[in-house]
Amino acid sequence: MPLTSTNLKFEFDEQEDLPIIKVLDKSNDEVIREIPTKEFREIAKALDEFADKLTNKGLLFDKTV
Repeated sequence: MPLTSTNLKFEFDEQEDLPIIKVLDKSNDEVIREIPTKEFREIAKALDEFADKLTNKGLLFDKTV
């Protein structure tokens, strides 16, 4: 697909306040690609929630052996 037949759209994820770049087909506004991908954003969110759970339960230690 030629570069001239695409548009870029910049958005922010309202829940995570992350920038999202969408590559759109000019002819029909179809999303060709999202950066970062939806899957990547879901994994990042899950890891963030997991890290919050670890720190809230006291599973991390601040002592050295």
